[in-house]
Amino acid sequence: MLFYTCFPVFCLIGVAFSVFQSQKGEEETTWLPESLRESGSPGQLLWKNQIVKDSDASRQMPNTGVTRHYDFQVSRKSLAPDGYTKNLLVANGQFPGPLIEANWGDFIEGMRVEAVNGERVQDAYIHFPKWSSVTTYLIPRKELVFTGTVFFRTILRGLMVSPVSTNAQFHRARLSRLFNLYNGYEDIAELTGLSYRFRADLYGTSWYHSHFGAQFSGGLFGPMIIHGPSHVDFDIDLGPILLSDSDYHKDYHQIVEEVGGADDTKWLQYSDNNLINGRMSYDCSRAEDTRPCSNNAPLTKFKFEPGKSYKLRLINPGSAGQQVFSIDDHDLTVIANDFVPVKPYTTKTAGQRSDVVVKAAGDANRAYWMRSNISTICNLPRQPQALAVVYYDKADTAKQPQTLPWAYTDNGKCNNDDLTRTVPFYPMTPEPHPAQTLEVVVDQKTNGEGQNEWRLNQQIFRPDYERPLLSIAHGEHQTYQPEWNVVQTGGRKTIRLIVFNNSTISHPMHLHGHNMYILHDGDGPWDGHTLTNPHNPQRRDVQMLRPSGHLVIQYDADNAGVWPFHCHIAWHLSLGLAMNIIENETGISQIVLPPIVQDNCSKWHAEEDSAHAKDDLISSTKIQKYYISPIILCSISRFYGISPAKHQLRLIAKSPAALEHYRCGIILKELN
Repeated sequence: MLFYTCFPVFCLIGVAFSVFQSQKGEEETTWLPESLRESGSPGQLLWKNQIVKDSDASRQMPNTGVTRHYDFQVSRKSLAPDGYTKNLLVANGQFPGPLIEANWGDFIEGMRVEAVNGERVQDAYIHFPKWSSVTTYLIPRKELVFTGTVFFRTILRGLMVSPVSTNAQFHRARLSRLFNLYNGYEDIAELTGLSYRFRADLYGTSWYHSHFGAQFSGGLFGPMIIHGPSHVDFDIDLGPILLSDSDYHKDYHQIVEEVGGADDTKWLQYSDNNLINGRMSYDCSRAEDTRPCSNNAPLTKFKFEPGKSYKLRLINPGSAGQQVFSIDDHDLTVIANDFVPVKPYTTKTAGQRSDVVVKAAGDANRAYWMRSNISTICNLPRQPQALAVVYYDKADTAKQPQTLPWAYTDNGKCNNDDLTRTVPFYPMTPEPHPAQTLEVVVDQKTNGEGQNEWRLNQQIFRPDYERPLLSIAHGEHQTYQPEWNVVQTGGRKTIRLIVFNNSTISHPMHLHGHNMYILHDGDGPWDGHTLTNPHNPQRRDVQMLRPSGHLVIQYDADNAGVWPFHCHIAWHLSLGLAMNIIENETGISQIVLPPIVQDNCSKWHAEEDSAHAKDDLISSTKIQKYYISPIILCSISRFYGISPAKHQLRLIAKSPAALEHYRCGIILKELN
């Protein structure tokens, strides 16, 4: 997941999406080409002789010989997407982040630049959802940057990599970061970035987002489109339409702290607004503080030409909300879920991550509301409805639509479309007798200090930054701590997960590195035998787990690596609702890690050893001015997923027992 702007990179790609620059005032969208040429304009269809039903995309991609390059920066910026001004975490100054675009079979590479002089932001960590056989090389540039796995498909701190430390400011930066965290920001003036390279061996609609803390809730996300074959005809690709509840007017740091705190009245958080492509209006009289706010913020606008058919790429990059998308008086034909084309079916509403085709059959003189509604049964929105406007070519663009929404009843099940409808166009039959079956239980617990925890199999995930899991799996001594929540599958070829939700909240469950076969979902525990479309079940990388319900998934273990399985609600993941499936240890051992990755870990350990020698010199006098209460400190450490490592927390504090209880792994170092 990454970003670009109008550097030479953007001019190479050539297709701007004006709605992704909402702070500049553009309101109308442009459309996307069927494919890209190296110069950036629509090019020859390299896949014109391939049809979806006869092609396994991940194994039959074309050799384009093209590399698309994207450079980007992460910074803080004051913006008002809905009229309410807030400090967002943005890519290249834009919210949502810029569109990444490539052809099926292209390579995508670039440089991430985190440090922007004068800005105060956190480490940002960017994740591209599921790919098959994507090879990504991440090259660290400077301190406190994290490299990634060679066979990529995810970057998660503490899973794949070690931090990088290359200068004498290392310990000072770590200590200053600790105390800046509590203020909601982190000084990264010393940070630069890392480079990435991977191949687009799947095609379709996706998005990129930060995978550190809950940063994507703070604005760090954007769309990514990989052009490829289509099994459905349409005239115009209208491009990505992002449906986002990420407009929480609180800073995401505060939300995670409250959700994971001891005050149970704050465990459930309300979103303040809902956005379409980063826009919606807001009633400023409802604001709970004195930040600048303007009523009647502009909406996103689209243009339809009668008789044309339009492809819309729906993406839900939200923090928690389940979206129901519609266009008044227009039917939707769903043609893909996640990266998987499906047999077309017609509906009034769609959502999550789906490609739909809309026939412009409306009145040429009218305008129509485009809507996206957050479920008020499954989620907690203060303003559930997001609006955009579809103007036909003869409509008066100075007037708002007068159309009415489709009649819709929320079934309250908090699930995806029925599995009997979502049938992949290219059929694949999963192994009926998987080599390994894992039973997984999601639950919520209050710990001994009254704090909220979300768990998988009675365990919260806490990484160890000194011992990334991929490095351990790659080595000879494979010992894993309970708090890493690791499951080893050996060389087994097929893995089935039977997931039961022992809570009354739904969870969007995401598996990295694979498209999952969705074999069944329903209320209560699984009966142990019923499957839906067992010969060609739905495939996707995220699936809703109903409240008090079950989900049966399976995947082909054809991608050696360490793959997280987690809830994609921002706060739940931040609190540790994740497990890590180690796939094919023999295959992992054969991966040739770039030398710089191993050098990086060696430097980290050397810095730790040097710092450890200084620990005994720390006195209560020297750290007194940096004193912070154990409860706050532990909340910060748990919120950032910091676990005990080589050195336990060394702090003159009022309650060492409380620190030990929370197993805080923050290390305070000598300043001088």
